[in-house]
This record gives sequence, C-alpha cells and structure tokens, in this order.
Amino acid sequence: MNSQHPNIIRFFGVYENVEKNHVGLVMELCSNGNVANYVVKHSLNWEQKLRLMKGIANGMQYLHHHNIAHRDLKCENVLLDSSLTPKIIDFGYSKELNDKANRSMNLTMNIGTAAYCAPEVIKSQFLLEQQSQMSHRTAGLSTATSFSQVAYDKKCDVYSFAIIMYVI
Repeated sequence: MNSQHPNIIRFFGVYENVEKNHVGLVMELCSNGNVANYVVKHSLNWEQKLRLMKGIANGMQYLHHHNIAHRDLKCENVLLDSSLTPKIIDFGYSKELNDKANRSMNLTMNIGTAAYCAPEVIKSQFLLEQQSQMSHRTAGLSTATSFSQVAYDKKCDVYSFAIIMYVI
C-alpha cells in the first residue's frame, strides 16, 4: 500500500550511514510533535478537538478500507503537522487482515500498548500467559485447560481510537 492519505504519515525513503552504522527513516515533517504531548501543553477548543478526532478517524478508516489493522493506535503514534493535521505513524505492529498467512496467525502476541488495547485482547493475552505458566509447572503432565486467542481485528483499533478521543 502506497499511502497518499492526508492523515497517514508520508514515507519518502531510508537514510543509511554505513560508517556510523546508522539507519533512519525519512518522513514528512510534523513540527507539532505527537498528540499526547500537544494536548498537555495546549488548550484546545471543541472545534480543534473534533478536527483532530475526525482526522485520526479518517486515517483509521483508510487503513481499514485497505484491510490493515494498525494494532498500536495511541496518542503517541499520531503526529501533528504545522497546520495541526493528524498523521498516523508507527506501522511496526500493523498487519494486513486479508493476508492468508495472517488469518491463522496469532495477532495478539506482543502488540499494542496496554492502556489503549481492547479488553478482550488483554484478557486473551493474560489467559495465554497463565496457560504458559501452568504448562511450565506441569511439564510432562497432560492438562485439559486450553484458552483460545482473540484475533486482533479492526474493532480493536476502534477501541484504541475511543481511548484517543478520551485523551483529547
């Protein structure tokens, strides 16, 4: 997916300095930092808040239309440009939901930020960790307890967006 959406950060390329063993991403400038810091430092009126929320929602809708779950939507992953247009960033945990490999793949492992994560994903992760601890304690014994994993899908991004709205 090559994004030209106004609420998705534009990626221009990669910078590599072999001598210093340094690699960097080149993206559009967002001079107002992230939403988390901006809303703490500035008093926003309702119109500004709604504009931010609408922009983030439009970016999320664009991703979902292309069957992509961001899986780490949070205020820190939304930057603001000079005109306060929100730009969704950090696609490190993103997954294409219609990809056959990802359909059966565990989309709950090592994802998201707990404060923004949907309760069913946290519960599923907690139960899986409990199951793992039980299996370590009962190594070699058969246990009947098994927990299924909750697939992280678009609905979980929507929950994260609700937390972003609360913060704004």
